[in-house]
Amino acid sequence: MFVDDRENAVGFLVRKLGNELRKSKERSEQEDDIRNLTMMQRWILGYLAHSQDHAVYQRELESALNIGKSTLTEVLHLMEKNDLVRREASRDDGRCKRIVLTERARQIDSTISENIRETEKKLRQDIPPEDMEVFLRTIKKMIENITEKDQI
Repeated sequence: MFVDDRENAVGFLVRKLGNELRKSKERSEQEDDIRNLTMMQRWILGYLAHSQDHAVYQRELESALNIGKSTLTEVLHLMEKNDLVRREASRDDGRCKRIVLTERARQIDSTISENIRETEKKLRQDIPPEDMEVFLRTIKKMIENITEKDQI
């Protein structure tokens, strides 16, 4: 349909937006604490920050983030070494170690969350709510379309 019209090709525009988001993220992450985090460490940090209503154990992280046990063990060890998480013995079962954010990690998460809020604000600027609703429905459907398995 829009194969020859790059200016309006969905894939081209999504990639262009992604590149601009990456550049914006790099500009907003001047602090080494944030810039030095891997994507997996960010996922873990975000998951833990948003799961403070209950104790989080390694098995939950493996499942929720679809990360293998040995990989997660290595990442958590590095995060512990970098004062981002602590492992605390469970009150119920001393063999289980609860994973807890350190104060340093909470501050980093707060900065990341603020950067996300600012980026979201910029993205939505001057777009009427009804247009945003249509966009969100449309992009979710596109994601669904592209992730569907080929049906025979």
